[in-house]
Amino acid sequence: VNWRLPAYNTVHNILSNPVYAGAYAFGRTTSRISVENGRKRVRRGVRRPLSECDVLIKEHHEGYITWDEFERNQRLIAENAVSKGSEVVKGAVRRGDVLLAGLFRCGHCGRKLHVHYSGSPDPDEHKKGLGHLQPTGPDQSLACYGLFIDPPLGRVGMTDVQVRAAGIKSLTAKLPMTSIGRASLRGETDGFMKVTVDAATQKILGAAVLGIGGDEVVQAFLGVMAAGAPFTVISRGMYIHPTMAEYLPTLLGDLKPS
Repeated sequence: VNWRLPAYNTVHNILSNPVYAGAYAFGRTTSRISVENGRKRVRRGVRRPLSECDVLIKEHHEGYITWDEFERNQRLIAENAVSKGSEVVKGAVRRGDVLLAGLFRCGHCGRKLHVHYSGSPDPDEHKKGLGHLQPTGPDQSLACYGLFIDPPLGRVGMTDVQVRAAGIKSLTAKLPMTSIGRASLRGETDGFMKVTVDAATQKILGAAVLGIGGDEVVQAFLGVMAAGAPFTVISRGMYIHPTMAEYLPTLLGDLKPS
């Protein structure tokens, strides 16, 4: 006997066969006739629902699982299918290191979202990166992420709630996308830019960009924060026109006490 790991199709066929649940079924496939370009076309082996089989005898023999378990498995298999389109099925957790991959959906359009992590593959290092909310130098990890939704969101550093909880005196500025030329030119004015700065050190504590190019623009803040530099590195810079980044000095020029 030559033992080997089963192929996906082998496992799928076993789990989908009513014989596995102690039932006998006859007429599980049929032929369909259609007319294409004026000619008859016959498709054979088209799978039929078990309820439409010519013969279906439950408890015909001893099964490995009960019929209720078999029907539940069929529902799960149908929901886990990936070839039916993301709008039709719920989806299943996919293989890999990403939490809930294959299950996140956009609240706007309902399509599945791509999820990924960046940084060290070491789980401990990843937890460390998420835990440090107030970086002090270029070697310190930063909490950052991007959500590729519509419009996209990019975030880095602390939230306003975390800044207040830490008792840090801060300055905050917020700029709506309706005030940004590039967003208006593209007709995508949903969202905003927001940044929070330490009032004493002038270092950026956190930033969020929700809108066109948000997942890219926010990385301008990320670089300055990782270097431990003050926000003036950005506010005094020159930027290409017309871009989203050219409005970062405008945003930082409107900082007010939180």
